[in-house]
Formats: sequence, structure tokens, C-alpha cells
Amino acid sequence: MLALVFRRLLHALAVVALAATVTFALLHAAPGDPIAATLDHPTVSESVRAAWRAKYGLDRPASEQFVRYVGAAVRGDLGWSFTEQRPVREVLGDALPRSVLLVGTALLLSLVAGIALGAWQAWRPRARVARSLGGLAVALHAAPEFALGLALVTLFALKLALLPSGGIADPVLDSFAGPWERVVDRARHLVLPAVALALGWTAIVARHQRGALRDVADDDFVRTARAKGASERRVLFRHALRASLAPTVTLLGLALPALVGGAVVTESVFAWPGMGLVATRAVAARDYALVTGAVIVGSAAVALGSLLADVLVALVDPRQRERA
Repeated sequence: MLALVFRRLLHALAVVALAATVTFALLHAAPGDPIAATLDHPTVSESVRAAWRAKYGLDRPASEQFVRYVGAAVRGDLGWSFTEQRPVREVLGDALPRSVLLVGTALLLSLVAGIALGAWQAWRPRARVARSLGGLAVALHAAPEFALGLALVTLFALKLALLPSGGIADPVLDSFAGPWERVVDRARHLVLPAVALALGWTAIVARHQRGALRDVADDDFVRTARAKGASERRVLFRHALRASLAPTVTLLGLALPALVGGAVVTESVFAWPGMGLVATRAVAARDYALVTGAVIVGSAAVALGSLLADVLVALVDPRQRERA
């Protein structure tokens, strides 16, 4: 197990370093810079822009800027955000917990709903409702996140007025409400983006769970449980479902990066103030430091989550421990 963790940590460091290098290179290869985007006004002279570039070291060669940035990043200094006018570390420190909340909720929803749907489809394959839900799951998996998000906003926020259309909290309610009311308000704002992000992976989890449960449905221990007179419910939940969870749990390592990538679109649709929305706005504003910092923190979060998923899989599936 320790060897597995050590290898995954080395892999995570390599992924973060590569992501930061590629991002830095692409940003500097594109025309323009943060100063030109920030001071884009006719009254600002080119000499003023040049002075600002010299102040922040943007007039130096890209290779020198990269070396200086890496040295500062190792010390925990991710630079200064021109768009937010504060350190990048503070901006990302505010946004990261919100993205973790969104992605974590979506991951939990997709696992619970996908396992339940897949188990039902495998145990009752001829049920009309199960077949209909299976077709719906395929359609949801094929639909992009922004389309699902817009559909949910149109139905539940605009048509039915049951849930807020975006944001993380009601600013008016947040100013005078008590702690419990704030929790409820944030939960209501979380529902639509979390569901929009979870729907696609719910279909994937359901498909894998259905196949895994069908594989164990005719195993000896399942037939033995039936022969002893156990009810179908007990056979499903006590024996078959537990044995079929390991292949589904292995999806965690794939689901987490995909959900983080989908969160960029989902946060933009729902104006959820997380890492995705911050990175999107930073790219539009050519905020080098904020974009690179978001990539570093996001890559590290994904790598850490994948490491935890691998450890969980190794704990659930003994074969993975032997391979490690």
C-alpha cells in the first residue's frame, strides 16, 4: 500500500509540473498580456503600460519569467491577480472550497443514484420503467453539461420557480438570516449545479454497476443464498450488491478528473463562484498568474483525489492490493 501511495505521489507531482509548464507556455505564446488587458483605455499611454510591465517583470524573457514563477510558487507565492487586485493564493483559497463542495456533492449523487439505478436494471431487466430509465440515462450521458444546466434552469428556476437560477447564496437573505437559514439557502443554490454535473456520470456508474451485478448474479454464493431460502431483497443487498461494488468503485479515479473538467462549464452556467468560474474569467482577462495558479491548484486537487480513490479501491478490492 505504501508503495502505491508513493508512486501515485510521484505521478501527481509530475502531472502538476507538466500542467503548469504547458499552461505557462501557452499563455505566453498567445498575443497580448495582462497589462494590455487591464489598462486597455485610450487615456493610458504606452509608456505607462511599459512601466507596469517592468514593475511586474513582464518585460523579461518568458524563460526568465518561468524560472522566477517556479521559485516563487515553491515558496507558496502564486503571484498577484490583476483582475482581482489581490494575491492569487487568496483568490483560489476562497474559490477552492466552493468547487470541492460542488464536485463532492455531484460525485456523491452520481454514485448513489448510479448504483441504485444499475442494480435495479440488473435485478429487474424486463421491467418497463428500468428500460425507460436506461434509455434516459444514455441520453443524459450524451448531453453536454451546459445543455443540461440550461434545461434545469429553464424548468426549475424560470418555469416552476422552485430553485434559484445561479450563484451560491442570496445576498439579501445572507445579510440578516440566521445560521440555519443560510445553510438551507446555500443548499437550495447547490441543487441545480450539482445535479447538472452529476447526471452524465450517473449514467456511466449505472451502466458499470448493471454489468458488475449481472456478472455476480449467477455466482455460487448467490445461488447458495437463494437455496438457503433468503429473500430476493436479502440476496441483492446482502450478497450480490456488496460483491459487485468493487468494479464500480474503480470509476472514482476516472470520475473525479471528469467532474472537475465539467465543473468549469457548470460553474459558468450557474455563476457558481468556484475554481472553474475564476479560471474562465482569468483566461478572458489574460490574467497569467491567476490562470496558472488555478491550473496548479486544480491539478493538485485532482491528483490528490485520484490518490484517495486509488487507496479506496485497493481497500475494497484485494486484487488491487496485490498488484500494488
